[in-house]
Amino acid sequence: MTQHSIREFVTENFGKNYYPVYHGRSNIVAPLVLIVKRKRKWWKRPFGKAEMILLASLENYMENNAKKFFHDVFQTKIQKENKSLVKTEVTEVGSNFEMLIEGFDSGEVALKTSDTPGDLELGNLTEEYFLDPDLRELLSVAPLNPDKMKPLEGHHLILVTGVIYSTKFVLSGPRKHQTTVSGNVHAPSKMAAFLDKNLWIKGQVTNTKVFPSMVNRNSRAPFLFKFCRVVYDRENKKLCISDGEFVGKTMRGEAPKQPDYEEAMMHLEMEENLTHDPITLTDEDCERVENIKELLRTEKSGSQRKNLLQVYLHRFEKILTEEITQLSLESDRPLTRSDSEFLLKLGIRARPRQRFLRVTPTARITIQDYGILFELLSGLPEDQWKEFEATIDDSKGKDS
Repeated sequence: MTQHSIREFVTENFGKNYYPVYHGRSNIVAPLVLIVKRKRKWWKRPFGKAEMILLASLENYMENNAKKFFHDVFQTKIQKENKSLVKTEVTEVGSNFEMLIEGFDSGEVALKTSDTPGDLELGNLTEEYFLDPDLRELLSVAPLNPDKMKPLEGHHLILVTGVIYSTKFVLSGPRKHQTTVSGNVHAPSKMAAFLDKNLWIKGQVTNTKVFPSMVNRNSRAPFLFKFCRVVYDRENKKLCISDGEFVGKTMRGEAPKQPDYEEAMMHLEMEENLTHDPITLTDEDCERVENIKELLRTEKSGSQRKNLLQVYLHRFEKILTEEITQLSLESDRPLTRSDSEFLLKLGIRARPRQRFLRVTPTARITIQDYGILFELLSGLPEDQWKEFEATIDDSKGKDS
């Protein structure tokens, strides 16, 4: 079952304020777990999206002498509720989409897509959650350690306020996506002399993707969670629920808004695992690396090459984070002929010694693709950097 299908299942059955917990993250999701939300780094794909990082239970950020009292109050305030829900058995789960574009006498094109996401089976459900006044009272008796909270000051903080657990998570049935494109056009005029003038040329292409089996679970673990935004009161050393935020059951309105899952379910990571996303080089990436080598080859020493990497990293970061369409180079390294040739591969036209770069929306996508590789190369350990440099010099020898 795709993440999109899981989200649709959750929205239909539990409401738009619940968010799914995917496999691999369930060991940390619990009531009063603290989450920090931030914008993704410019060198992380996809660019410009938000990510949420699971940190730890609020108790881990408290003063040690207050933890026992907090734990006792926690047990009296948390609500626990069993949910007796039975899902109707269905013979097929899926969705279909068809579109036909007709061009009168010239021809037509048809597009058909179908998705079979599988059937989700859950076990006994239980929910643990806090009511609004209980949570506010609990936060008032939770003094936080300023040293532990210092790295989180100024960040967008979120607190888990409720969790639904399931004793089972099984995805059964076939899972596949199929796309069919078909069409027909009149035979070209040059062929009409040899063929029937009313002859049509028809074609059809079908692409089918069958998804692998998903991991199933037959033990109790979190399935859904809810949260609210909180702010850190540094003076009183406590968390407070943000103004306008309320914790509780949400009733559907006449026109409920679609939940913004792009903001809510980006990336849930353990605090100790906050490292760069692993980068798998594609064939296109390998071609980009060769273009970078060609640029670096114009510099003779390793220190000059590293400086050139930093120059481009600075340019890329400014273009992507400040969303500018023209980058000034007045205080930057003057452009050379090799710079102009390299920038052209990124979709940027520039002459040697030009003092600005014009950036199109299309070029921004390519800039991030190259920026990720520049970031990767700039962070190489010294031994790996020397190995990379050797490939530059080897290529230089072959070219000469």
